[in-house]
Amino acid sequence: MIYQLITRTRSLQHLNVGGTFITDESLFGIVRSCPKLETIFLWSCRHVTENGLFALVDKCLELKSMNELFDFYI
Repeated sequence: MIYQLITRTRSLQHLNVGGTFITDESLFGIVRSCPKLETIFLWSCRHVTENGLFALVDKCLELKSMNELFDFYI
């Protein structure tokens, strides 16, 4: 569901999906659909792995901030 909403917002710069059941597959969709993403919050996203994080870092060239680095679920 998150991915369906995100695909229509190519100019999105800030996203908070903390505390949701977002997965790597959803993150891959966000990476493809949100090239201008600068900030993302992923706290307590238990289904996100390092693969999803690597995709964000690799493809979202405008990304300046994400909080998950200190989240013990990832």
